[in-house]
Amino acid sequence: MNPHDPSLVVHLFVALSRPQAVDQLRTFWDALGTVLGMDHTIAALALPKDLPAEFPDGAVAARRDRRGTRQAIVRRRHDALTVSVALDGSPWPDLDRQWEAVTEPTEVIGVARLRTGALPPDRLPVGDLADPDVPVVLEEEPGPDDRAQRLFTVLFTEAATAEAEQWFWSQGREVPPAFARQLLNAAKLRYQLRVYQADAGRRSGLDTAIREALTALLQPDPGAEELEQHRRTLLGLTVGPDGAVQRLTRLREMRRTVAIAADDLAVPDDHELAAWLGLTLEDEIVYAEAVHERARETLASLTLEAERALQSRRERTLAAEADDERRRNSFTLLQSGFLGAILMILAAVQAFGYEASFLAPSLVPALIATLGALALLLATLVLWVLAPPEQKPPAWLGALFAGLLGAALGWLAVASVVEVSTGHPASTTQSWAGAVPGGLAGAALLYRSLREGP
Repeated sequence: MNPHDPSLVVHLFVALSRPQAVDQLRTFWDALGTVLGMDHTIAALALPKDLPAEFPDGAVAARRDRRGTRQAIVRRRHDALTVSVALDGSPWPDLDRQWEAVTEPTEVIGVARLRTGALPPDRLPVGDLADPDVPVVLEEEPGPDDRAQRLFTVLFTEAATAEAEQWFWSQGREVPPAFARQLLNAAKLRYQLRVYQADAGRRSGLDTAIREALTALLQPDPGAEELEQHRRTLLGLTVGPDGAVQRLTRLREMRRTVAIAADDLAVPDDHELAAWLGLTLEDEIVYAEAVHERARETLASLTLEAERALQSRRERTLAAEADDERRRNSFTLLQSGFLGAILMILAAVQAFGYEASFLAPSLVPALIATLGALALLLATLVLWVLAPPEQKPPAWLGALFAGLLGAALGWLAVASVVEVSTGHPASTTQSWAGAVPGGLAGAALLYRSLREGP
């Protein structure tokens, strides 16, 4: 196929809502000047050759090479930019190589390359379009439905060259040509398909989380921590950045975008895709609404059950604290009674001047030390026995008090044995011989008990 006046027209479609895409477009636009020599303004259009900081509606920039065989124009229409580039003056293979010298932006909605040319009427093939008022259009290597790159061959007669160029290249300064608008709608359609495919696996994750949460709810006595963990997981999958609510609203937006795009499509393949994708999105919205309703009801049940479990735990905690308080009060009363009885006995002995004739004077210091150590240990033992774990004093401190009592008891025992057997007071060496082992034994015994707990 060797048409007359072959040219290559490329339409690139960029979403203004994607800053990275706009940045790539600026780099690409500058490359048209440095790589393809398109560094001159198009005087007839009265547009700057450089892209503006902001993009108003309509045409915003245009440029050409010195001979005018290469031209480019950028137009904004609603939320997208259409970048149209035309190369002519060479056969199609040469024009393809010229275009491939420029790096296309990757963050685009879509790209459509049109190989255009004129043929005699009797050589025009049957195209993909049923409309006899437009040129013959053949899409080369259609590929998958979600393709972003498309290649067309657009053929027309020499008599219809002007009308054809208005249809696929320019019908005025401000508005993109009709075929470019249709290709933009098709690019949006296929972009929505790519978004839908990337988003398709998220429903199963929410279904799994719902099943796990319901399984936990059906346990005889689910723990509050487990229920709260399921609630947080389900809450994130429902209202998080990529949750069910966001997915449902995206599906509705996609359905609306597809419906708008379907109103202005040229290629039958695009019409078929729009019809299929519209029905598929309708089904997905129904499924997403059902999953969202299940998640909402499960979240409500989890919240109620978690509150019930927390309330039950609070009640058990309060009951345990009350029991601890009763034990603490009982121990304190017993402790106070014991210490009070000792003090009362000692006070009575002093008041009545009573002397224990059976108690040798050498035993009195050991007995006094024993009573003092016992009172010290009893006065502080409640701190280890009844205090919460985080409020308990260190075990070594209790071991110290127990060691004092053990040493006093050891001293009293040795002094008593020596006094009874010899009739003489125990020596200092003998007293230490009883106090040291007694102190070590008492300290070790209580330290082990306090470390192991009740």
